[in-house]
Amino acid sequence: MVANASDAAPACELRFDVDGMTCASCSARVERALAALPGVRASVNLATERATVQYDPARTDAQRLLDSVADAGYAPRSAELELDVQGMTCAACVGEIERAVRRLSGAPAARVNYTNRRLRVAWRGAEFEPGAVAAALSPLGYKVQPFDFEVVDSADAAQGKYLMRCLAIAGFAAMNVMLLSVAVWAGDASGIDPATRDLFHWVSALIALPAALFAGQPFFTSALSALRSGRLNMDAPISIGVALSLAMSVAETMRHAEHAYFEASLMLMFFLLAGRLL
Repeated sequence: MVANASDAAPACELRFDVDGMTCASCSARVERALAALPGVRASVNLATERATVQYDPARTDAQRLLDSVADAGYAPRSAELELDVQGMTCAACVGEIERAVRRLSGAPAARVNYTNRRLRVAWRGAEFEPGAVAAALSPLGYKVQPFDFEVVDSADAAQGKYLMRCLAIAGFAAMNVMLLSVAVWAGDASGIDPATRDLFHWVSALIALPAALFAGQPFFTSALSALRSGRLNMDAPISIGVALSLAMSVAETMRHAEHAYFEASLMLMFFLLAGRLL
């Protein structure tokens, strides 16, 4: 392996086949051409005619790596790149991303791992431009960056903590509102005073509305992002359902009606957040 001496540990990896190598000096020449770029560590296997390059995406991009091999007199082909895709919320996003990438010039192969948000792109020839992936996915509301295990693990840990806070708030609010709702339901059977029922409903609203506004942010922000991109995702109907049920509950409370649905909205949000966290 040849490395740039001034480089720290590179974050991303690109693998591709190289045509035209006939001896050990050829593989060494390809390694030197790659390592001459900043933030690069390169290893070339002459037997398999395959180069494995680790690079710092802040200093070098995939296209520069391929161009450096071509400039050295060899033909890079069958390249494979792994990317981290942010903004996926459901399995439907996987198909949408794969179709968008496969429509790019050069007919690249694309596979998405929803669990770790990894997009693997493979292509042959020089017609495909790696930078086109980000350009194709950005209008759909997805952000793309080179895949880095440490970055992904750190982001997943932060997202897990955030979802846990949302889950705790939704659960705490749901339990308290449910206690008030049980009191109202029992009072309906025994002739509760309408003023007391309205008071319980307003207290429920005072608890439910701010709790839902905070705990529902993972759904609301995702739905808004999808709508800005001119598409729908699974968070859109969730957000609409929660918003409508809360709005109807407030309207019914203002009309002094017997029923409100604050606890149902919070319980739905609690179980959806639990599913997303798990």
